[in-house]
Amino acid sequence: MATAMARLPKAWETEVDKEPRKHWLGQRRPPVRCDEASLKEVSKSLLVPMVQYAELHGLLYAAKDQSIDPSAATQCPVAMLPFKIPAQAFDECVALSKLWNELVDAVARDLPWLYATLEPAANADPFTARLMGISKAVHAAGLRQKLMLGIHRSDYMLHEPGDSSPRFLQVELNTIASSMASHSANTETLHRYLLSRYGEGSDPTALALREHFGGAGELVSHLPRNATLKEIPAALARAHGAYGAKDAVVLMVVQEEERNFADQRWLEYALWEEHGVKVVRKSLGQLHRELAMDPSSGRLRLDSGAGQEVSVVYFRAGYSPDDYSSEAEWEARLVLEQSLAIKCPSVDYQLVGAKKVQQALARQGSVERFIGPGDSSKLRGCFAGLWGLGLGEDDSYIIKKACSDPNLYVLKPQREGGGNNFYGKDVATQLKKLSEQERGAYILMQRILPKLQSTVMTRAGTAEVMLGLSEFGFFSVFLGDGRKALLSEHAGHLVRTKADGVDEGGVAAGYAVISSPFLVHSVRPTLVDLGSSLLFWSTSTHRGSFGCRSSSSKQKLLRQSSSFGRWSRHSIAVPGSGKEAGMSMKSLLRADMRSGRNTSTVQTGARRTSEPGSIVSSGGRSISDLSPFIPSPRKRKGSILKLLKDADEIQVEDSQVAVGLSQQVPSSPGSSDGFSKATSRSEVQELAPEAIAEGEEEETAETNQSGQALTEEALVAVLPEAIAEGEEEETAETNQSGQALTEEAQVAVLPDPKDDKGTMEEDLDEAQDKDKQRHDENQRGEE
Repeated sequence: MATAMARLPKAWETEVDKEPRKHWLGQRRPPVRCDEASLKEVSKSLLVPMVQYAELHGLLYAAKDQSIDPSAATQCPVAMLPFKIPAQAFDECVALSKLWNELVDAVARDLPWLYATLEPAANADPFTARLMGISKAVHAAGLRQKLMLGIHRSDYMLHEPGDSSPRFLQVELNTIASSMASHSANTETLHRYLLSRYGEGSDPTALALREHFGGAGELVSHLPRNATLKEIPAALARAHGAYGAKDAVVLMVVQEEERNFADQRWLEYALWEEHGVKVVRKSLGQLHRELAMDPSSGRLRLDSGAGQEVSVVYFRAGYSPDDYSSEAEWEARLVLEQSLAIKCPSVDYQLVGAKKVQQALARQGSVERFIGPGDSSKLRGCFAGLWGLGLGEDDSYIIKKACSDPNLYVLKPQREGGGNNFYGKDVATQLKKLSEQERGAYILMQRILPKLQSTVMTRAGTAEVMLGLSEFGFFSVFLGDGRKALLSEHAGHLVRTKADGVDEGGVAAGYAVISSPFLVHSVRPTLVDLGSSLLFWSTSTHRGSFGCRSSSSKQKLLRQSSSFGRWSRHSIAVPGSGKEAGMSMKSLLRADMRSGRNTSTVQTGARRTSEPGSIVSSGGRSISDLSPFIPSPRKRKGSILKLLKDADEIQVEDSQVAVGLSQQVPSSPGSSDGFSKATSRSEVQELAPEAIAEGEEEETAETNQSGQALTEEALVAVLPEAIAEGEEEETAETNQSGQALTEEAQVAVLPDPKDDKGTMEEDLDEAQDKDKQRHDENQRGEE
């Protein structure tokens, strides 16, 4: 009976069903480019210190040719600079780590479902069939060790096609030999050194680095700490302790000619130095000759039974058919699985990582079989389109689509280790060659379309500036017995960057370099409700604004324009209720913000501060999030803004202006918005807009602090429209409690440059006259 085909996420179905379709490269968003000449200068100045730091801190591979010197090593391929990533997406993936742990363990212990799911793949793929055979033999004889240790890594790419919001989609879930954990931690240390040592100051290298990363704050503060070298050894030590034999050893199963020795050795050293646990390295071939298992107890011992007992078997090999060159390796694997030692992973965990299982879990109801509906929906949110092929699958429709537009799909076999997938025209060629049964060894996956960034890749002591894209891996560790979890934690991250046009992404396979994440936050303009006084705060990589509404406060801030930069002449939009809404700026300024009719409010704990332009909040005032926000550089007072719920961009009626909401600013890890702390004067200076002199013509291209043109997406409106002329200004600004606010807490609403009010100086004179007139009236009233 045909199995229901896994459907594309609805948003992606709409995205790819458009006719005529474009080549996938054409669907990408424009790349994030930096001044290539500046980056080349950075690469020249930092290459020698970077390579030497990397080599002296263990970022090494064994040399390919070791015939002359078996100890020869070379620099591990690494990116000179970290890769920018949305902080919110990063945090969301971290939060999923424990859910993947729970799912893997649940699937591995549901053997009927696991075997039934893998049967089509096993019929077409001998390697999958052998692994299933070992699993069945182990359970038929009786499972000696119910504790299972998992060191998993869930890999994602940021899907950013030109007409959709960016979102992380899962590439695969690795359950065996999840590598590069140590190199990833050491790369973070390398990047932390480079950015702290060379990213401060006014020399050309420092300026170029700050330009590349947006120029906000200490660059190193945006590098999240990577805990792989702490959490993974700790998990192995926890399993060793649970086994209960203090003098036993952890057996690391490795390949015969392992080039990635340093990544493995760092874990070995940490196990000994931090936990006092010994590690012994052996290949499957060696184990066939040296391993012995007590038939009654199942205890494993090395040296043909005369050596040390094994507590944990940690597989860094065994994931590829190449690791089983003869029956001897298969026999050794069977003995390991039948033993009392805790396996990392067990053969059942390894089978859960098969591509066929990944595809089957994407079917409606599959994830829900193993975990609750709330958690399953979180995991489903990162599923790409996945389709089963071969016997029992209704695959004719998707095969036809993949053959007609192969650039939108990836054909994947049941293999690990990189270099096995089919891309582009090879997808169609391979699908046409395969028989129905042979197709069962493959799955089809939606091709993920990431945005490109300028990057500097180094390999073997050389550096090259190019456009690249990244794959992000999130490690997790799990130890459980099927009834309860003894350990379940997020365990760090990995970034692998590859050049544009390179399909595969393995570092060990020679396709990519190791990098680290540089966290940036998407910040949307925010309106602070201070009663009848409105404090407006808006940020992007290069912009921000503050102001005061009363004339005296306005004058004070204008006099300090040298500190904050002079004001831009953009307009702000209207806070929306989530439905389509329109409101003129004049209506907005008259609106009673305390009613909450047009705003959804949240609380902030930002403290009161006397710094002009700082965020002001006493006891936590409400903040209205202008989520459906659109500034219009060309429309002024009276513009009607159309607000769309959750839109990435909003169009101004009667105008062609449309500015996106995908601005990103660097922010410290853990900060979710611009109001987590009071903003200092130095930070305001950093985010202040460029000066726009009164009377100057508006520039056709906005510029950043370095004078470079910004894209429309990087522009943010920073000031509200002018209060309609003739509107009476209040004599004293008040907060929601009716208390007078300080000047710094009030909002400046500057005159629109296109209003016929003369120059800025004339406007200030007029404001002073009004203040004097109001003061006289107040005195007469008191008398």
